[in-house]
Amino acid sequence: MSDDDMNDDDDYPPLSDEDVAELQRRIDDLENPDRYMIMSDLGYTGSFVLWYDVSGDMWCSDQPSGTMFKREEHAQAILNCMGSKSFTNVVPVLADLVAESEDEDDTET
Repeated sequence: MSDDDMNDDDDYPPLSDEDVAELQRRIDDLENPDRYMIMSDLGYTGSFVLWYDVSGDMWCSDQPSGTMFKREEHAQAILNCMGSKSFTNVVPVLADLVAESEDEDDTET
């Protein structure tokens, strides 16, 4: 197959308005930095916060070690499976802020 055959736009029908709208929705979703984490604030004071790590099924004290969820309903579903929810809830976080926190940790060592 030649390069001309692969680049022939006549082989593909034009995208419908619905297709363009769905592609734009998916692009917007990919570019959305909002993420959600399961947080346990023991005592409700913010002085001792733990973040849930799904892969290790454990709580960790540093936010970057916790699991970030793209969808709030997925984080809520995991939380619902955990039983007792005292001191625990799903909170929004910005992926960029967590990444910055990881970068700061790397420069300190």
